Amino acid sequence: MEKLLKKSVNKGGRPKYVPTDKDRNIVRMMAGFGIPQEKICLAIDVSPMTLRRDFKKEIKTGAAQVEAQLVGNLLNLANGKDGTAFRAAEFLLNCRFGWSRYAPPPVHAEPELGKKQQLVLEAQTGHENTEWGNLLN
Repeated sequence: MEKLLKKSVNKGGRPKYVPTDKDRNIVRMMAGFGIPQEKICLAIDVSPMTLRRDFKKEIKTGAAQVEAQLVGNLLNLANGKDGTAFRAAEFLLNCRFGWSRYAPPPVHAEPELGKKQQLVLEAQTGHENTEWGNLLN
């Protein structure tokens, strides 16, 4: 008798949400454009907990995909032969490689010597610019 009663009890509440491909694309696009999660929830009519549970991958990869598309478009612009191409190439050099037309070229430092090499060098040049050095010369 108890089993029959337990089966007939309606738990109520909303049915379990099943994400669609359309919803996944919407979340990926909106997350990529930096739209807050609260507004994404309103757009696809889910709770914040459901959004984070069912669309974890789309939230993480959305921004990376949009950035990749933008960089691709910028590279296409930079491959041209007009003023826009020059500005796009300059922007890429500034952002991605730290290049600046105002900064002096980087100075390449000598590689650091090991302890033994440094001691040998000091032994060979230790007398320079000292009183002993003047006496030896």
